[in-house]
Amino acid sequence: MKQIIFLLAMAFSIVATAQTNQFATAEDSDPGSTKVLETMKNQYLGYTSVEAAFTLTIEMPEEDAEIQKGTIQQQDDSYNLTMNDQHIISDGKLLWYHQISSKLVQINNVDPDESSEEMFSPQNFLKFYEDGKFIAAPITVAKEDGKSVRWIELKPVDSDSEYFKFRIALDIKKNDLRSIKAFSRDGARYTLKIDQLTPNKKFTDKTFTFIADDYPGVDVEDLRVD
Repeated sequence: MKQIIFLLAMAFSIVATAQTNQFATAEDSDPGSTKVLETMKNQYLGYTSVEAAFTLTIEMPEEDAEIQKGTIQQQDDSYNLTMNDQHIISDGKLLWYHQISSKLVQINNVDPDESSEEMFSPQNFLKFYEDGKFIAAPITVAKEDGKSVRWIELKPVDSDSEYFKFRIALDIKKNDLRSIKAFSRDGARYTLKIDQLTPNKKFTDKTFTFIADDYPGVDVEDLRVD
């Protein structure tokens, strides 16, 4: 689940240029890539809410790829995520983790130390990018699913980061974020492709609260620590 929290990913690889390896700080980022990312950031951060359907592909060394599909609804710090047997809801203060098949729900307080890394949406990823933790390499133009896209590679400034690079795909015409691929130092690859995104959708408070009566037979464990 941490990988879903940490990325929005893409399925195609690009060739890293020699210039990428010369970068050392966020200030060394390619100006063209920075401008495109800034435009995208302003676009997504301007949304009041987001609903998205996505496909997550997990590739581990010497293992078959695992493909999972899911949906997420987000507004401010609240979100409602469903993927396979997992259903996670948070109102920004409480987090409900629902294991659907076992009919088990665990309630926890949201950990403020981890909230900065929760990247369920483009907005959160772009807020993290804004912190100057990445170096942007020059843009590569390519085709993905028959559409022209911009590929931008991001390298974490922190050499001890769990991920050594990310590759972002942007729609050229709309500058929409299509996907991001995360490269882990242990050889794993995580690709989260946005299949459909609806911005500025209206949600009720009920969307971001787990109501046990809506799930007959569910067992609720309150793990909150006062």
